[in-house]
Amino acid sequence: MTLRDSVRSFPILASVGALCALAGCGASPRPRLASASAREVELSPNLRSALELFPSAEAAAIRTWPGFWEHTCGLVLADSGGLALLFRSSRYPGANQHGNSATARNTVAALCPPTTWHPIPNEQLHRSLHGRVYWERDSVLARGSGLFMDYIAGGTPAVAVRGRTTATTLLEFGFHEAFHGFQERVFTGREGSEIVPDELIRNTAFIAATERERTMLVRLLSSPASPRCAMASDFLAARGRRLSDTSIARIESQIERSEGTAQLISAAVVAAGERAAADIVMRDSIISLLQRPLSAYPSGMNRTWPLMRWRLYGTGAALGLVLDSLDSDWKKKVESGRSLDSVLAAAVQLCALVNPEQRRP
Repeated sequence: MTLRDSVRSFPILASVGALCALAGCGASPRPRLASASAREVELSPNLRSALELFPSAEAAAIRTWPGFWEHTCGLVLADSGGLALLFRSSRYPGANQHGNSATARNTVAALCPPTTWHPIPNEQLHRSLHGRVYWERDSVLARGSGLFMDYIAGGTPAVAVRGRTTATTLLEFGFHEAFHGFQERVFTGREGSEIVPDELIRNTAFIAATERERTMLVRLLSSPASPRCAMASDFLAARGRRLSDTSIARIESQIERSEGTAQLISAAVVAAGERAAADIVMRDSIISLLQRPLSAYPSGMNRTWPLMRWRLYGTGAALGLVLDSLDSDWKKKVESGRSLDSVLAAAVQLCALVNPEQRRP
């Protein structure tokens, strides 16, 4: 589940126009898709824009988490009427792309058999999408929650999403949920309940401590790279003092590992069109999550949902950004089962050895 899915007022940080500029929208004619009976299918404005913006969003997702998208069988974006577009990875066997190794293509071929959907002619697509976009109409996609984690597209399980108000939110939602599908296949050690009792929200000291930690992360993300090691050490010390209950610590670590890393993908997608400023826009979108009052979030399965779920989207994404500057291999470690804060703790220890001036007494 994406945070935007439940918090409608979360700010869109990248305009469609900016994304469109990066994607080269003007180079491709308006898609009109011919069916077997030669009828033309007109794309809704959202799907038409999503088709144009997809190359920049895809590139951002690939940069943010290498290995994620190339091993995903597909992402389906649908409108409220059930008309859908299926996007394959650039390593999908049918893709007309250069530089893809035979090994990678054969691996994906075994996981993702050819689709039975209608291919879109290359002349109607941005060059980077040649050979890997398909369309279909399915009434199933016009009903339900708008999220289908195991939707079958041409015999292949894919993530399908629909019903977002803009192409940017549709793409953000789609890549966020596709990343959860990747987590199901690749991440180890994902188990246990994520529910905590409502009594926790009456612990004012606990809540105040979580707010201090969010403020510390905002300062950490806003700081130059040089003092980050010491600031991260201070954050970890504050979190350790708060989390004396190991069961709550496990829940926090699990949600940060799941939803926080997916939120990194979301932030990258909405910032994709900002070109040179994309990193700043991505950082600022995560800072805005950290600064959002818990009272502004909706309740979920119980009253602790804003405190013990929505809050952790932002803290998990923030920890990921910090780790980008301290440990280039942190994503593989998280995939293997380690928590974000444990990987950060090891990175801080190493940083202090290399940079004694940042060591805390």
